[in-house]
Amino acid sequence: MSQRRSQAGSMRSQQSGSTWSQRSCGSMRSQQSRATQESLFTQAQLESQTQSQSQAPDEEVLEEAAVELVNFFLDHQQFGVPMKRQTITKAVPKTQGRIFKRVINIAQKKLDDIFGMELIELPNKNNLRYILINKLKSDIPEINVALCNTNILKKNERSLLLLVLTVVYKSGGELKESTLLEFCRRANIIESEEKPIIITPYFVGIDFLKFLRSDLVDMLYLECKVLDQDGENEMRFYSWGLRAENEVDQNELEAYYQSIVNTNQ
Repeated sequence: MSQRRSQAGSMRSQQSGSTWSQRSCGSMRSQQSRATQESLFTQAQLESQTQSQSQAPDEEVLEEAAVELVNFFLDHQQFGVPMKRQTITKAVPKTQGRIFKRVINIAQKKLDDIFGMELIELPNKNNLRYILINKLKSDIPEINVALCNTNILKKNERSLLLLVLTVVYKSGGELKESTLLEFCRRANIIESEEKPIIITPYFVGIDFLKFLRSDLVDMLYLECKVLDQDGENEMRFYSWGLRAENEVDQNELEAYYQSIVNTNQ
């Protein structure tokens, strides 16, 4: 009997030792697992920081992209129409992504400081657009008139543009198209309101209605408001556009206006 009790006690002791050993091993595995997870997390953080640092553009990259962007704008300003962001990033790949705004800011400063031009961002919810505005000014008003985007329009087109802007300005800021056509008829610039063909030799070669309704509006010299667009009594009203507001001094147009009118009487 005593021997059996001794054996039973020994077995319980072995089972107790085995249970403690299992618990101890389980605790060690749990600690090792936590340590491994912490190590992996720390490693991931370091890799993320390293990758982020390697992706951040340095000043040299930004400068190169800005120079390319300045050249792009100067080469394309002759077209006069606003440039879309998609067009810019396609032509200058270095501006793609989050770097775009930083490059634009550097390019804006270069265009202003070196070339006397202002890069303006046009508000648009779906697609940003940009135009170049000439900021160069002279003490002589006639030179300022002559500087009005020489790269965009031919000399006779600039003269006709300034005449249109002057008439709109002197009419209170907004002018009905039929009234403008009537003025041009009386100034011997077009044949008639019904047949607005250029008859003044200096302006020959200009498609007057296309120039007025399409070219000047696309280049933001004019804004056009159309009423009853789908009806028989369509009316168009013109006012100064953003480019005209920034490039043309209203006070310098009077003398030019008088010279054009007197020449064509």
